[in-house]
Amino acid sequence: MSLPSQPLVLPRLPYDLNALEPVISAETMEVHYLGHHKTYVDKYNKLLTSGGAYEDKMFNFCGHVLHSLYWENLAPLPTKSNKLLQEYLYQKYSSINLFMKKLIDESINLKGSGWVVVNQNLDISTIPNHDLTKLGNDVPILVIDGWEHSWYLDFKNNKSDFFKNFIRIINWDKVLDRFLKNIS
Repeated sequence: MSLPSQPLVLPRLPYDLNALEPVISAETMEVHYLGHHKTYVDKYNKLLTSGGAYEDKMFNFCGHVLHSLYWENLAPLPTKSNKLLQEYLYQKYSSINLFMKKLIDESINLKGSGWVVVNQNLDISTIPNHDLTKLGNDVPILVIDGWEHSWYLDFKNNKSDFFKNFIRIINWDKVLDRFLKNIS
């Protein structure tokens, strides 16, 4: 994976920090977006000018890419799955509920820090840390941040409640749009 030679820019959120409540609080959004995501951008840009190690640049760049996708994946309540996307999910999983269960189970069972990814074939997988190289040629159409900073302030040690509620704030129209652009 090649890294950009230009500085990264923290994207503007498509909603206010409190827009995802009650699933994600404004406090969590502030810590997550202005703390963690901004830090990946700042560290990458610093490493870019200082000639830092490729692995460090890659970690921060991938953290930026995944977080940028993550923010776009979210929408204020209420959200509902798009009918066309439901048809594709039904073809793959024979039930929307089975897809949702697998998505939630993968998120809850993610060990340590990492991400749950739905790719262009509607396959669900996990990646450790921010390691986008584990996806190979797969294109993420939905990403779920499994790092503790995404849920701990709101749900403490009840990770499963976060992920059960998380599906309520997924921007299914954005997921469908990415799916249709990358269908294989």
